[in-house]
Amino acid sequence: FFGNSGTEAVEAAIKLARFRTKRGKLVAFYGAFHGRTYGSLSLTSSKLVHKTHLGPFLPEVYHTPYADCYRCPFGQEYPCDTECVAFMEEVLFRRECNPEEVAAVVTEPIQGEGGIIVPPPEFHKKVKRLCKVHGRLRVDDEVQVGMGRTGRFLGMEHWGVRPDIVCLAKALGGGLPLGATLASK
Repeated sequence: FFGNSGTEAVEAAIKLARFRTKRGKLVAFYGAFHGRTYGSLSLTSSKLVHKTHLGPFLPEVYHTPYADCYRCPFGQEYPCDTECVAFMEEVLFRRECNPEEVAAVVTEPIQGEGGIIVPPPEFHKKVKRLCKVHGRLRVDDEVQVGMGRTGRFLGMEHWGVRPDIVCLAKALGGGLPLGATLASK
């Protein structure tokens, strides 16, 4: 699906994930930037200024810590045991959010606005496995890092993870307003 921007690509991914799974909840990560339109801004949590005086946002959007080994929210040192994924499974999905009602987990391969955060090697693989457990889709926001900007076509290729839905923009349009949402069958 083609659109005019990365935020439109993310909006399309939200709609597709909800339509395909018939579920309404979404999970994103602290520090993430997914855009400035209503749905994508609901997923964004990089800076408070993006959301100030603009809510309420989409209901049933949950945020969880990203794998930031430099400023680990769990006090771990690199290489860690990816406590952030354990937190998602043991706290988020047991206390706040029924995992069987989650349509998708939305991630950036490398967090851009969050501080150019490159996660540890196992992070994306563990998140993908966690998604498969209850049939959640994995949405990969490649707006900033996709189209060869990390040395591979998709940034997620560095971790050997194949997402269900991919959002592309910036490098895709080469400065022109163009975004795309790609999905497997």
